Amino acid sequence: SMVCHPVRSRRLQVLSKAVLIPTLAAALVAVALKTGLVFVPKSVANVGGTVTRRRCLASAPADGSDIFGVIAEAWQDEAQRCWGDGMDGGGPAGFIAEMLPAGRDYSNHQDSQNIVFRPPEQRRWKTQPDGARPLQEEVTREADLNRAQRFFLDDGGGGIVADIGCGDGFFARRFAKSGSFEQVIAIDLSWASLELTRDLAERMVLSPRDLVLAQADAEQLPFQESSLDCAMWAMGMHLVDAPAAVLASVCRSLRPGGRLFATGYSSVQGCASADDLAQLAKDAGFMEAMAREEGGIRYALLALRG
Repeated sequence: SMVCHPVRSRRLQVLSKAVLIPTLAAALVAVALKTGLVFVPKSVANVGGTVTRRRCLASAPADGSDIFGVIAEAWQDEAQRCWGDGMDGGGPAGFIAEMLPAGRDYSNHQDSQNIVFRPPEQRRWKTQPDGARPLQEEVTREADLNRAQRFFLDDGGGGIVADIGCGDGFFARRFAKSGSFEQVIAIDLSWASLELTRDLAERMVLSPRDLVLAQADAEQLPFQESSLDCAMWAMGMHLVDAPAAVLASVCRSLRPGGRLFATGYSSVQGCASADDLAQLAKDAGFMEAMAREEGGIRYALLALRG
């Protein structure tokens, strides 16, 4: 079974700027967005000051106990309703949590129908039997999954990871199935996408303790500041009108040393090149970022919060 516990906080020697920036840059160059073996020095994950890093020591699903510490105060009741054990002691219901920012109008959004529509009553999570037919996943996403996991897991444990703009939840489901992360949360604006994510997770014999889902806006994520260890934003950068706002929201939500892996087509607003995208991430608060264009059609971005 999995045993997750806080690693003892340690005081790291504060590096001068002349040393710190090359160290972070070297880590990103080492990853280099390749599919080969990746090694990122531990010093990159915990730069300066005292940082508590959670470590997962085995490969079974987490118990979900830390997820409530991630969620902002305004959404605590909703998190408990959807993901808590409940008064009947029957375990988590596995509902999709509604965490959209109050007062924001989505009626003119291009996907407004899927954002606004919700069933009158949610059903409980229904894990499928072990004999459920295996899923045939999209093989083209495997390379991104492997790169993300190497980037996130080089220091021995993935902590808490969010799949932002999860779509069908490919990355969230695979993160959860791996057992390498303390908690996995899938976020999307589209209620239909979240329902699909849950359906596919059930077929993968995942439980609501392995994966939690929330309808939320990437520009105003429902997380406490400095609460996430890792964030995945797959093929979503080109879909938003304000990618800088999303990057800033993700950066705020990540702990110091937290990591973002993001991809998107090369039509990201305000970015004429990969260098522009890397600078956009730095302007959003990331201490270091590396981006490159792949195949002439899309960008891939790695970023570290300082």
